[in-house]
Amino acid sequence: MRAVVLDEAGRPELAEVPKPEPGRGDALVQMEMALTNGEALRGAFCGVDVATGRRVVAAGLVWPYAEYLLVPEADLLLAPPNLTADVVALAVPLASCLEAIELGEIEPGQTLAVKRPGTLELLLSAAARDAGAAIALGGDPELGAAFGAVPGQSEGTDIVLREPDAGPPPTKKTVRAALAFLASGAHPWGRLITHRVGLDELPELLVDPPDDLLTAAVFP
Repeated sequence: MRAVVLDEAGRPELAEVPKPEPGRGDALVQMEMALTNGEALRGAFCGVDVATGRRVVAAGLVWPYAEYLLVPEADLLLAPPNLTADVVALAVPLASCLEAIELGEIEPGQTLAVKRPGTLELLLSAAARDAGAAIALGGDPELGAAFGAVPGQSEGTDIVLREPDAGPPPTKKTVRAALAFLASGAHPWGRLITHRVGLDELPELLVDPPDDLLTAAVFP
């Protein structure tokens, strides 16, 4: 099967690799759509469980840039039927943002800040708005407002948040909450998807992301 892997120097390249064989407790998932913001977003994918034909996401931090993925069955969650694959693939990044707000003990009425506008920051803004707070965010004010942000920088804010792009995977409970949040249509999630590329185009995009990239939907 085809997959984007990292070579010895850490550079992405398209390669032919063996199709994974599921063992006890594993699920083989055919990747339908994965996401990148110019960097690898582990877990940001939507796929089809080969054994059942169901559209699923996984709570774990799976490398998603391959035609087939091997994930623990216990991590699988069914995707809401009313969402497109690219929006479903936002579930794990959004869940990480929901947990960042919870762990940060954010209180209603607070104004928060992040360092730069981007996919994770806009998802973080949506999570903050859901908790009754607001994110001060630079960049496109109209797009920021659509995700609950207010114009501004870090000056005069209560907390400067660290973006949730590292750390342990979100819990299955939080990914389930993220799927419900996405299905609610509370924000125009699809506007985060600005580019669409195939696996064969992904290495070039990761090495030299377009200036106007928010999120690229990657298809097999």
